[in-house]
Amino acid sequence: MVDAEGPREAPGGTPESVVGGGPNRAVVGAIAGFAFLVFIAIFSYGLLNRSAETGASGSERPGDPAPDFSLATLDGSGIIVNLSDHIGQPIVLNFWASWCAPCRVEMPHFVNSFRANHEAGVVFIGIDVQDSIADAQGFADEFEVPVDDGYILVRDTTGRTTIAYGVAGLPATFFINTDGIVVRRWVGAITAEILEETTALIRG
Repeated sequence: MVDAEGPREAPGGTPESVVGGGPNRAVVGAIAGFAFLVFIAIFSYGLLNRSAETGASGSERPGDPAPDFSLATLDGSGIIVNLSDHIGQPIVLNFWASWCAPCRVEMPHFVNSFRANHEAGVVFIGIDVQDSIADAQGFADEFEVPVDDGYILVRDTTGRTTIAYGVAGLPATFFINTDGIVVRRWVGAITAEILEETTALIRG
């Protein structure tokens, strides 16, 4: 289901600084570190075990600026794609993998939507996660993803971008407006109707 509720406040937030320093600062640091480790554990379990999508993926992102990233393209050309280079254009950002069954269901919709919206300036970026280059490239070839026409495919080899977006299962799609704000997200295989409806929203 599309998350249209707007931004949420993350529970259990910790202050940036603690007056008085000393032990209080150490406690806050320990809590923050523990929370981060818990998130990493959830992320690792979900992706390394190639689990189904989870509704928690990216739940805190709508309403916030989209985290920037610098990722190499899938083709091995050495080209680096920066999200910040595309701010000012509507962006459809999809996290996927070749082993993800729902990703196979939705990919034809992304290809069709790209062809329908590319000339209007909509940028489509697919981020491959926990995959081999051969498998990912085979997936792209099988579905005839139009990279030569401008569909961008990159690899998140470290998992940092996936973590930054809060993705704990695949697929997950984020819709980013021209101001660089995540407007909506979709978890699981997206339908052609919802993809077009939400892409039209960020096109304005």
